[in-house]
Amino acid sequence: MLLAVALRYGPHIWPGVFLGAFLGNIWAYFSTKSFSTIFNAIASASMNGLGDVISIVVAAELIRHFARSKEILASQRTLAYYLFYGAILGPFASALFGSSGL
Repeated sequence: MLLAVALRYGPHIWPGVFLGAFLGNIWAYFSTKSFSTIFNAIASASMNGLGDVISIVVAAELIRHFARSKEILASQRTLAYYLFYGAILGPFASALFGSSGL
């Protein structure tokens, strides 16, 4: 869903993507037991947020750049760009950064 929003409104939505991922993850990991647990929770949430920004915004920009059309699903060529960048490479980047952050 966010990929469609990024394709529609452009890359300037990245702060909302980062903040949503950051807050969702910090909520799950945050603990005030020690400075180390606070730092780990912030670092993990930041890596998840960065991964989601790369996954969504960068994938949308790559699709837009290579498709060179506003109608992404209009031809087989643009659909292939959408599937490669939006369904394979983007989620891979998100999973890579998210699991690295954990």
